[in-house]
Amino acid sequence: MEADSLKVFVVDDDAAIVEWLVRNVEWEVYDCEVVGSATEAAAALRYMEGHPVDLLLTDVCMPGMSGLELIKRAKEGYPQLYVIVISAFDKFEYVKEAFQYGIIDYCLKPIDVNELYGCLKSAEAAYSERQMRQRNQDMLVFRNSIFQRLINGEGSAARLEEQCSLADIDLDQPLFQVALLDMRRLEQNDYIRVANRFAGKGREGYYCFFNGRMDLVFLFWGGEGCDSRAERGIGEILRLEGIWDATALYIGRPLKSYRQIAESYQVCCDFQTAGPLFPGHVVRTGQYPCEKYLEAPKDRA
Repeated sequence: MEADSLKVFVVDDDAAIVEWLVRNVEWEVYDCEVVGSATEAAAALRYMEGHPVDLLLTDVCMPGMSGLELIKRAKEGYPQLYVIVISAFDKFEYVKEAFQYGIIDYCLKPIDVNELYGCLKSAEAAYSERQMRQRNQDMLVFRNSIFQRLINGEGSAARLEEQCSLADIDLDQPLFQVALLDMRRLEQNDYIRVANRFAGKGREGYYCFFNGRMDLVFLFWGGEGCDSRAERGIGEILRLEGIWDATALYIGRPLKSYRQIAESYQVCCDFQTAGPLFPGHVVRTGQYPCEKYLEAPKDRA
């Protein structure tokens, strides 16, 4: 997915320089779009109060509010703003000060267009990376919402399958298995560290997500031996972290359809509630006598 264009605002007290920059720089080559310009810093701040700006290109020495003051105030109000400064060679000390406020590059006057393009390329790369991180985070939130519906048995089959397709979650696996990791006894730092080790997009044959409590839910897929992979893969990490004794892992029976996930998850929760009755750190729910909880798989709608 391509990144959106950077919205650029240009500021210099020399109107001729502003006009030249706006009209002659090939902004589109670096996915930039000039959304405004000004010859004074105060005007730039007023614009940013009501309009989104991603990149500020500004002189550092201007009458009235200086470019340094503009950068400082703009970064305070908009911390993710990228800033490139323009400065005369004999004012280079201002460039050094500008870096304290978080600029990403600078360009000396008289402006060398190739030097400026190098600055824009740096801004474009940083902006694309930020957008990718944000998209990844958004997708993680989206996937987690889908997993919540799966374990709670919510939503129509057609809608769920459509969302899973968008989130690159494969519901057409021959076998699924649910595992519930109880981490309620962990200290906060240990909990966060372990959660970060597991959480995220599917890896090593499983998805991992939060259930809204102090638990992690694992959804294994693909072929026989899921329970062994669950105990081995999860257990190894917990032992390495030195917190195996403070956790409990409940593993459900193998499932032939994703539609059985909610029921299997509930069984794991029931076993978790009765946890003291079951010895050891790993409880395979299928090994204990209980009521029949899995119906024969039904054809999908």
